[in-house]
Amino acid sequence: MKSLVNTSWSRFVTIALAIILSLSSIFTAPMPALAEAGAAEVSGIPVAELEVPLDVNYDILRTYRELPGFYPTLARKIIFGAPYDKIDDVLDIEGLTDTEKQLLEANLKNLKAGAYDEGANYLENRINKGYYD
Repeated sequence: MKSLVNTSWSRFVTIALAIILSLSSIFTAPMPALAEAGAAEVSGIPVAELEVPLDVNYDILRTYRELPGFYPTLARKIIFGAPYDKIDDVLDIEGLTDTEKQLLEANLKNLKAGAYDEGANYLENRINKGYYD
């Protein structure tokens, strides 16, 4: 009986550790570096510094959560305005507010206009890729 208890306890500890380790990876995932105090801000919204720029011709809506102030409204405008030949074309999106335009200008370094492949990423998939959380 004693070995059965030790085996059950051992399994419990192993499973608990596995759960803790998997949850810890969620909370320690790299976050975009936000501007230092006194650095770039647009209307009180900090400007992030991404290691890899977002592709305005390919990335999905959820990806824009990495840029403060973009998700969901500005991100949706960017996606619906695609394709873009060059990154500066995002500044010509119809219906941008002054703040949105300023956010785009401040974040141009975090965006790129990659090659557009018709049908590679259909509009409905860029808006809702089917991820639910």
